[in-house]
Amino acid sequence: MRQLTTFRFLLAFAILPVPLAPAASWDFEQGVTQWRQPDGGRVIAEPGATGNHAYQVLANKPHHTKLMLEGNNVSPDFLASVRFRVLSSEGAKPTIFLYGRNGNSGFRGLRIASGSAQGFFWENKAKQLAATSDSVRLPETAGWIHAKLACYGEFLFAKCWPQGPREPRWQIFGKRVGTDEGTFGVGVWLPPGQASETRVLIDDVEIQPITEPDLTALGLRLGPRPPLKASDVPAKPGVFETADY
Repeated sequence: MRQLTTFRFLLAFAILPVPLAPAASWDFEQGVTQWRQPDGGRVIAEPGATGNHAYQVLANKPHHTKLMLEGNNVSPDFLASVRFRVLSSEGAKPTIFLYGRNGNSGFRGLRIASGSAQGFFWENKAKQLAATSDSVRLPETAGWIHAKLACYGEFLFAKCWPQGPREPRWQIFGKRVGTDEGTFGVGVWLPPGQASETRVLIDDVEIQPITEPDLTALGLRLGPRPPLKASDVPAKPGVFETADY
């Protein structure tokens, strides 16, 4: 009986999903550590919710104003999550960026602007930006927006949604060689040629390394769904619910 109990325990342990590596997280309640801060950026109490603190990015110059994580070259394959809120915007409308593998060759990530989120790949040498065919429409809101970005090998996955509704499945998919390593960050982009100023709150940042066994647990697929087998089709008609897997 003892051998049977031991076998059952080992079998149950063997089929449990492998947990993800621990995530590093920052809620900015204790200030800013491990981040390279842009000029004018600082931690503030959230307007209307002073019990919460977040990092405010002040963007008032053309192009990128970045809050970059230091020392994040160890794991080019990662899952990152963040939420942001545009506090104020004068002049041109800002674009919010999640930078993945920001390095000498370029970067890849997620950009959110004018009610839409889209994945992208930027190559420094060619000065060329390639956007994913997938995009997500977002409601105009003054509240928080959540975003997740995953990079694995040549693949990019992302999702973006307003605070309140349930977190959606992965919405954005892209694949491109290059930008193999670099740091993670969040930032604001403003176009040249127009005087503009934007204040954006960044909060609840998490980042963790991922490996191939983690992909299934995260609901990530590197290729198309496998074809449906004839044996999977019910023999009798009825009402069925489709499910992602």
